[in-house]
Amino acid sequence: MSMPQAHSSPQVEDVELREWLDSLDFVLQERGRERAEQILRRLLQHAAEAGVTLPFTANTPYVNTIPASEQPPYPGNQEIERRIKSFARWNALAMVVRANRLERGIGGHISTYGSAATLSFARAAKIAKAISSIFKGTLPPESTREPSWKAASPWISSKISAAN
Repeated sequence: MSMPQAHSSPQVEDVELREWLDSLDFVLQERGRERAEQILRRLLQHAAEAGVTLPFTANTPYVNTIPASEQPPYPGNQEIERRIKSFARWNALAMVVRANRLERGIGGHISTYGSAATLSFARAAKIAKAISSIFKGTLPPESTREPSWKAASPWISSKISAAN
């Protein structure tokens, strides 16, 4: 459905916009937020069907409730953490490229792996910080025969039992 391009003055465009905003205000007042959301979703669908493209937005309903002035300073070294994350993403890229050389069609899930690696590093940092604060900076003993979580588990349990 192709509509002719109408040339209008800024005054006409202001009136059009005001009419749309007034209509939305009316729906919000008389029918509520849910109905306004339904209408806007339908308008977006209709616009897309007519070939109207909108820029991507990653906005979410999340609102930070802590004012910036009350947020504590970042506890780590952001430059080192950025480099570690870059290495993890580079490693993800190398793994996907190598896998695709061995077998076609595996795909390129670099961003998925990179995001998972970022979460793993964040989780490891939080665990290390918690262990350090609970156990006064001492770390569990190393073990070359078992995974570190198995070696650390009895040690952590003994420290928690001793603290209680």
